[in-house]
Amino acid sequence: MKGLSIPARLIGGDYYDFYPLGNGKVRIVIGDVMGKGIPAAMLMILTRGAFRSASESSKSPSQTLTAMNKALCQDLRSLKSFVTLVCADWDPHTNVLTYASAGHMMPLLLKSKERKVVELPKTLGIMVGAFPEYVYEEKEIALETDDVVLFYTDGIIEAENRKKEQFQRDRLIRALLKYASCPAHQAGQRVIEDIYTFTEGAMQKDDMTMVIVKIHQNINFWQGGAAMGQTIISKGKNIDEAIHVGLAILQSKREEVQIEIIQRETKGIWRIGFKPAIVKLTKVERQVEPSSVAEEEKSDSASVGGARSKVTEDHLSGKAWVRGGQIFYRPSPLCYPTITVGQGVLLFKNGEPVTGTTVITEGDQLEIQTAEETVETKWDIIVDEDKLHAILRIEPGVKKRFQIKDIDPDYHIELKAEQHIEVQNTLEYKPVLQKLKSLNIVQGLDFIAMAEAAKTTKPGDFVIARGVKPQQGKNGWVELTVNLDSKQAGPKLREDGTVDFREVNNIPSVHPGQVIAIVHPPVPGVPGVTVTNEPIPPKPVYPVAVYLGKGVTAIENGTKIVALANGRPVFRQQGLDVHIFIVDKLTHQGDVDLGSGNIRFHGDVDITGNVEDGMSVEAEGNITIFQNVTRATITSKQAVFIRRNVIGSVISAGTGHILTSELAHLLITIEGYIEKMISSIKQLVSSPAFKRTDWKQNGLFPLIKLLMDYKFRPLVAVGHKYIEVTKRGDRQQFHPVWFDLAERFQRCFFSSIPNELHSLEQLAKLLEDIKTTMKQYTDVNGESSYIEMAYALNSTIYCSGDITVFGQGCYNCTIHSGGFLNVKGVMRGGRAYARKGASIQEAGSDSGVVTHIAVPEGQTVRFGVVKEGTIVQIGKTAYTFQKEHRQIEAALDENGQMIFD
Repeated sequence: MKGLSIPARLIGGDYYDFYPLGNGKVRIVIGDVMGKGIPAAMLMILTRGAFRSASESSKSPSQTLTAMNKALCQDLRSLKSFVTLVCADWDPHTNVLTYASAGHMMPLLLKSKERKVVELPKTLGIMVGAFPEYVYEEKEIALETDDVVLFYTDGIIEAENRKKEQFQRDRLIRALLKYASCPAHQAGQRVIEDIYTFTEGAMQKDDMTMVIVKIHQNINFWQGGAAMGQTIISKGKNIDEAIHVGLAILQSKREEVQIEIIQRETKGIWRIGFKPAIVKLTKVERQVEPSSVAEEEKSDSASVGGARSKVTEDHLSGKAWVRGGQIFYRPSPLCYPTITVGQGVLLFKNGEPVTGTTVITEGDQLEIQTAEETVETKWDIIVDEDKLHAILRIEPGVKKRFQIKDIDPDYHIELKAEQHIEVQNTLEYKPVLQKLKSLNIVQGLDFIAMAEAAKTTKPGDFVIARGVKPQQGKNGWVELTVNLDSKQAGPKLREDGTVDFREVNNIPSVHPGQVIAIVHPPVPGVPGVTVTNEPIPPKPVYPVAVYLGKGVTAIENGTKIVALANGRPVFRQQGLDVHIFIVDKLTHQGDVDLGSGNIRFHGDVDITGNVEDGMSVEAEGNITIFQNVTRATITSKQAVFIRRNVIGSVISAGTGHILTSELAHLLITIEGYIEKMISSIKQLVSSPAFKRTDWKQNGLFPLIKLLMDYKFRPLVAVGHKYIEVTKRGDRQQFHPVWFDLAERFQRCFFSSIPNELHSLEQLAKLLEDIKTTMKQYTDVNGESSYIEMAYALNSTIYCSGDITVFGQGCYNCTIHSGGFLNVKGVMRGGRAYARKGASIQEAGSDSGVVTHIAVPEGQTVRFGVVKEGTIVQIGKTAYTFQKEHRQIEAALDENGQMIFD
């Protein structure tokens, strides 16, 4: 055995040692500490001490690494370091090497008989200091005479010359083969000399350490000749003391033993770096060769062979056979064996390759070769788009080899080979950690996932590092302290159809001084961190804007909303805009007719009777009518509730929200067209045929006009419609952003002269402003607006929220719902549009009256019964039922085709 260590600095972080154990074996250790210089060296001293302390125990290499990892893990973690190690026990009596690895590269084995260098079979094990409860694996291998085992650290193969070329493992293997016949100490020294020659004296970045173990014939005491008896390994302060101790144990004289010096003593400072002398003593015993017995056995063997030779010659004459991968043949004058070459086999006859079938004659030289293919392990580290995961993508390597089958003697044989595929996952921890370091990945390393990747036999992805997602904050919000559910407001209807006027005031109400709502500030999010330790900011948060109306005020810096008068509180929210006010209530006893006149009120209105021909009822709040509405107009900014029938009337609720919903719906279409236009412009301006002089003079004005006329004609129609709708709105009731977008559409798409909006930058800004507006205002809160009625005939019903017909149904009506349409009875004739979908118990008629139900793309329509001729439209796709169906739901698939469930 020979150990060498050359630090890159004054002192290094590599470590090796070999010493006898109490069970007669020799322990060999090599390791590498993460880091360089004094800190690494101090950690190695700590590791060496732990190994030496374990030398008196009977623990195997894997048990020793497991115990050491548990003992050192806390210290290594606190120092943010780790250690890679190989621990091996060599048994001089059996020549069996038992070994375990803690994330270190596997030693090389030079097999002397085959003149081939291979890596010791891989054992699973992560570096010391990763997880305290990790249990290491060990394997063993039988060594033969003149075999050489090389333990080494990465500084050997990563030694660089002045061209930054590395020595690499291939050069190390060639050097090991070149010096295979040398003793261990000479071989180690010459390998180092080869490295020095290659590096040309360049300063090295890493320590270079190796231990060479060579098996000699004189230590295998069971072989013939001068038999080797008992063997022990002894140590002492110096060589003489180690020999003296060994002779005393063997009770032998110096001339009765063979002495091999394994290690000379090394002095240290304060015992740091001290190494004892180690010698191996083997007792020599004389063995008498029983020559007479040997001669007798030889004679018997010859006689038996003579008796059988005739039979053997006749049996094998003219035949060929295969044993142990070699071809044997016995041609005869009248019969020559033939051989056919099968898949995966190469046959050479007299040095020439053979294909197909060949005849074998006396003196032919035959050689068989089998194909062998090695595919190296492929791996890479991929960081996802958000940098929250580092993924180790690995494809284990394979070794494909063919083995010739034995074939019994026959006149014709076919050479066949069995394919053996061996998965060889050669992934090492250190290259993975180096790649992580080069990618600056330091956050959330998962060593268990690395261990799983290192032992996998199938291609796969392993998340080996995880970042931390940001915790998103919360926009400001308003917390209501009173129940505003007014769908049960007003006098109650008894089961017998009569009205209970005693419950007329059972509605949400507040009194002066009562806290209506609490305004909460936005809650900022918590930043996350990427696997590269970069902060990930959370999305920005915004405060809620509270607009106070009649009867309310704010106190405590606007955090509490307090009532100033009696009445019903009203809460309306559009995006981050909140409107709060209090409305009064008017209860009209009897009918609304010429005697009472029309009713217009800035609060809630309850009407206990009918609303007659030509009359009108308008209210800022809810309208509740307990009888019929005939050829009248009912308009509410919030909700309408009609207990009985609606005939030839116009019913409208939530009018203030209808325009906003319509504008938001149009913006969705406009947004899509502008995105496509920007993409088209980018392609055109990058074309060589585009005249850049025109662009500089007039901007994108000519190009936009051209696209609007030929490619984006639908944008002309939808843009004009958006502008027209904003003209119908009151600037006092709507956010200015709706009107600002309309003006920009006019100047960008419908202007007759160039202006500053005709540029890519301004188009991109317009698109971004549309997205921002949609984010804040597309979810318009229409829940406070709804219409409920029992029955409707020849009427127009318009609501920004839900519409429910809970009685017999509706006939020949025009219905527009900004929410969900629910007809619990029949819908015969007329048209209906529902922005959030529809459910109709029975649609259409047997008489062929057309009934049309439409919803936007992405919504569905449910039917209990749908009659022939009924038209259902989803987005731009329409379908006319050709026969009656029951319990059916219409929707669009991902290709925009109508489907039914």
